[in-house]
Amino acid sequence: MNDIETLKIKAANLKGVLERYAKTDSYAEMVLRNMQIIFSDIEMGRITPPIENEFRWYFASTDSPLFEYSDLGEAAAQYSSALELWGNQRGRLK
Repeated sequence: MNDIETLKIKAANLKGVLERYAKTDSYAEMVLRNMQIIFSDIEMGRITPPIENEFRWYFASTDSPLFEYSDLGEAAAQYSSALELWGNQRGRLK
């Protein structure tokens, strides 16, 4: 599986978990709305990792209302890993 396919899978998973919480949590609904464009671009293959995750704060900050949802945090971490290619040596200076 290549980087773009991995990103598509992780983004779809994050979107699904976020959609579940958005049904009852207005903050999750707002984040989902804000991320729709990037989710669409990823699905269409228009995003090529690595790029910075501009939405990380919503999931990783202890000040975020979404921090309480551990499954959402895990999905967001996997998404960030795929988006930013954590642990991948490409692009690093030697």
